[in-house]
Amino acid sequence: MYDLYNELVRRRYTLRKRAKRMAQTRDSIIEAARKVLVRPNFHGLSLDEVARTAGVTRVTIYNQFLSKVGLLEALFEDSGRRMEVLHAFAALAHPDPSTALFLLIRDNCRAWSRDRDVLQRVVALASIDPEASRVLAKYEGRREHDMEVLVARLQASRLLAPRILRAQATSTLVTITSFQLYDQLASTGLPHPKIVDSLSRMARGLLR
Repeated sequence: MYDLYNELVRRRYTLRKRAKRMAQTRDSIIEAARKVLVRPNFHGLSLDEVARTAGVTRVTIYNQFLSKVGLLEALFEDSGRRMEVLHAFAALAHPDPSTALFLLIRDNCRAWSRDRDVLQRVVALASIDPEASRVLAKYEGRREHDMEVLVARLQASRLLAPRILRAQATSTLVTITSFQLYDQLASTGLPHPKIVDSLSRMARGLLR
């Protein structure tokens, strides 16, 4: 009985160590993908290049993420944690939809600024890589859904300007809250508070 107990403890310890090693390997691959993306000579996200940078084999990447799409999705999730995008989701939950709108713009801009270099390359990659485009479209679809819900709340609260159709308002908010517009404004040298103010003024055009 004592030997059986020791064997169970040993196996549990071994499994924990293996899980820890796998998590560390996963993190190192994601970090390697980030490094590849921001290199000056960036020309695409090659799994072979990511593997060399992480010091693992291509097979290890497939074992961890199943595919390049899986790696890109993990990269998005990691970027989301770095940007603290949950703050933006929290803003959407504010009981007053107009306040939710302006909090969302503020928190979105703060999030975009935290991982701008990587997001620039991901957007560029999506224009030439079908797999990256598919992953980006998935996350953009979620964002569009959030804007649809917010516009519906604005309309239900009679805060949406009557001349503006719901679909038009949704499309406008998707653009206003996009990384691409934030990055375009930031590229002109506009300071962060001014970007927030500029986007907020655009959003006010949708309200009564």
